[in-house]
Amino acid sequence: MCSDFIDIKFKGEGAEKELSNFTPHAFVIDGVECASMEGFLQSLKYRSVKKQKKVCALIGFAAKKAGARKFWWKVTGVVHWQGRRIKRNGKQFDRLIERAYLQLLSNFGLGCRV
Repeated sequence: MCSDFIDIKFKGEGAEKELSNFTPHAFVIDGVECASMEGFLQSLKYRSVKKQKKVCALIGFAAKKAGARKFWWKVTGVVHWQGRRIKRNGKQFDRLIERAYLQLLSNFGLGCRV
């Protein structure tokens, strides 16, 4: 069994920081430009497509702060992406998150375009 691990954190160094959602790594998903994974993830809390685009442009703690007061998704189990309601515990959500991470990784030559 491998005992090596990476404690992913923005205030770290090297890989632990590079893998953080807070680190500015731009990618595009469904035509929307995202400045960081945190911006994308926080944008899912908003119904408004216009507001989602603004939040997607944020990085780090600014992105986290933009979604901090948006907790209704925890009660309903629903998030939104580009005008679509998505169940947080469903396959559609899983596919969306997977596509986002693949898009981010494709900028590093580690993934594939989807």
